[in-house]
Amino acid sequence: MDIHHKQEFEICFKKGMAEREHMHQNVELIYVMEGCIRVYVLGKCFDLKSDDTIVINSNHRHSWAELEPSHLCVIHFDYSMLLDNMDKKLIFFYCNSAVENSDYYDGIRSIMEDLLSECAVNTDMMTFQKKSILYRLTHYLTSYFMSDSVSGSDSEKDFRIEKMIQYINANYNRPIPLSELAALLHMAPTSFSRFFKKSVGLFFVEYINNVRLHFAMEDVLYTDHSVVWIASTHGFTNASAFCRRFKALYGMPPLAFRKKKSQIGELTQADENDQEFLKKYLRRNESGIWKSGRAQCVSFCVSVKNGSLWRIPWNKSICLGVASELESGRMQEQIAEAKKDLQFTCGRLLGLFDEKMNYRENHAAGISNYAHIDNVLDFLVSQKIHPVISLDNKPRSVMKGINTFVYEKKSEMIFKSLTECVGILDDFLEHIVHRYGMGEVQEWQFDCWWDEFCENTMGIPGDFPDIFSAIYKTVKRRIPGALVGGCGLSPAISKDKFFSLLQRWVLQEMTPDFISINLFPYSRVDVSKKLEGKRRHTADEFFVSEIRLCRNMLSSVGWENVPLYISEWNMSMSQRNLFNDTCGKAALMARLMGHIGDSVDFAAYLWLSDYTGIYTDTRKLLAGGMGLLTADGVPKPAYYAIKFMGLLGNVLIHREKYDIVTAVGEYEYRILCFNPKDLSYKYYTLEENVISRQEDIFENQDLLEINLTLEDVLDGEWNVKEYRMAPWRNSVFEAWQEMGSPDDLSPEDICYLKRVCLPSVKYSHIIAQKGKLVLQQSLRAQEIKLIRIYR
Repeated sequence: MDIHHKQEFEICFKKGMAEREHMHQNVELIYVMEGCIRVYVLGKCFDLKSDDTIVINSNHRHSWAELEPSHLCVIHFDYSMLLDNMDKKLIFFYCNSAVENSDYYDGIRSIMEDLLSECAVNTDMMTFQKKSILYRLTHYLTSYFMSDSVSGSDSEKDFRIEKMIQYINANYNRPIPLSELAALLHMAPTSFSRFFKKSVGLFFVEYINNVRLHFAMEDVLYTDHSVVWIASTHGFTNASAFCRRFKALYGMPPLAFRKKKSQIGELTQADENDQEFLKKYLRRNESGIWKSGRAQCVSFCVSVKNGSLWRIPWNKSICLGVASELESGRMQEQIAEAKKDLQFTCGRLLGLFDEKMNYRENHAAGISNYAHIDNVLDFLVSQKIHPVISLDNKPRSVMKGINTFVYEKKSEMIFKSLTECVGILDDFLEHIVHRYGMGEVQEWQFDCWWDEFCENTMGIPGDFPDIFSAIYKTVKRRIPGALVGGCGLSPAISKDKFFSLLQRWVLQEMTPDFISINLFPYSRVDVSKKLEGKRRHTADEFFVSEIRLCRNMLSSVGWENVPLYISEWNMSMSQRNLFNDTCGKAALMARLMGHIGDSVDFAAYLWLSDYTGIYTDTRKLLAGGMGLLTADGVPKPAYYAIKFMGLLGNVLIHREKYDIVTAVGEYEYRILCFNPKDLSYKYYTLEENVISRQEDIFENQDLLEINLTLEDVLDGEWNVKEYRMAPWRNSVFEAWQEMGSPDDLSPEDICYLKRVCLPSVKYSHIIAQKGKLVLQQSLRAQEIKLIRIYR
């Protein structure tokens, strides 16, 4: 009959102390919350710093000492509980973040943060929530760090030590002659005796008796079995020998120890210093109530033979900026670097015929000065970027939030009449053909934008289909191979207007080469002619529904084969939104691009650089701009979402909410994994420019574990190369914060940030057996990874 419930877990906090050498039956996890310690295990020493973890296996002699002031969380896992639940006779963990750098340790850190957060709320009680987190930690350790053998050891000596310890643990309850173990390790008894003492620190008989005492301890504490029964069950020759050895180790006889320990709790009470320290792990939700993180596990099994060709439109084009801004040396330097890295082929250009370009005086009939236009186009051509020229008169503004602006400039009238527009355009087309050659300019695109509120195109009054037809004929007469399309609307603005426009447009004899739309997670009200934000639970679902609606409208007018271009897209229109600088946006972008896939033919992200939004209030490095780069050219996480997407293969094997699996031939697979978090209710209720904490943006910080099995692959060893972008590791936002968020950065500081904000790279190997390759990935919240598997 049980006296009381078995202690499955024990948690204690230790600070400002050392632990003398000892051993015990339970498995022990040491997590360094702060500081640095040196841990000794079986004669080896390891230095652990903040956020490091080590697991001490059952009956391993160990101790530790501080190298600097430290705060530890120590967890004991009942060894018999592990054996019973795993249905094993032996359990061995190889978990030591001081000697290996595996992504799986991030999973431990995430779970420990949840546990410490719960401890901050309920310091002394073993709550259901605390136990559930401990069970999750146990599951995680047994899933990723448990070994059926001692293959995790890094030398033959380690192998022999683990082999003899596990053998003793499995056979401790019967007589084990020294010669038996010596034979097991193929050693002479005298040599083995010396090896054992040197390795374990105890003589052979002394060590076995200690192991027997540790196993016997469970029956002393948790049963009412007699001393005689316990002694015989655990390998002692008689009860007297058991009691004598027990008292020597624990300071009192077994029955006295049972009586004293019967009221021991499962959690060592934290003192006031512990309680104060744990407050930093406390997390709260919008209502002020603590909300824990969770670990979500997803598993997929896919055949690499089931792939299909797909197009990746997301890295083909980027909105570079307004033409007048592209004359800046800083912008040109950033464009050149991004072109080399991202390998986009087209660059969208706005405002080429704005008055700032000084190409004519007032509304003169012809172009008198091409200097500024040539300066911009010469640069793009030199970089092998095909211009996508937006024929527009869009208002030049920088938005803070919905209907609030840093500055706002209304639309200007570029042309007073269609005749003036066609004349200027014809002059321009003749000029670029002569300057760059037909072979170059026939790769260019011309996108006509219609102002649906003022109902004009570049200031020209009249119906858009009529204006477009005239522009289309003018361009095709000079450059037959150039693509001419347009519209620039979105059904979110006005479905009725969009469909009515298509119905009139289809009556023209000229069919556009493409229809362009803009996609942003907002809607607009015609009455106020202002943007009105509406909460979209997930932007990708909203975008997908808008694209589907566009396709249906095109199909209904007989234009189902006309390509659909996203001429401008972003997940925010605010240039002062903290969300734009986070890894969370990058992860959501990856999910969005994967969800939409190749259902559009072309897409251009708005904007390349935060330089387009600089003003008097943007002295700091990060101001929440929409760009892929900071104004100083440091890549933001969103930059790598675009880059990683562009590096995927052209054969799509599998696509889900958290991953995209592609192939590049038979000998390489490229996988994009991401752990996005939906935007919170609070994010949608606050003005975008007033959000100051990431905690107010995302719904949770849950861990994601992906188990992916690729079938029908070639057996043997495969190389694995991982590129990783994570908020705590290589995000410019966190790196800048670590610098103290300075206002003024030197060129050396900018170069430093460009170096440290690169994705981390890790090489490894994986074995495919029986045509199956198993890949396990653990991603913390907002993390994205590109994984190459090749041979």
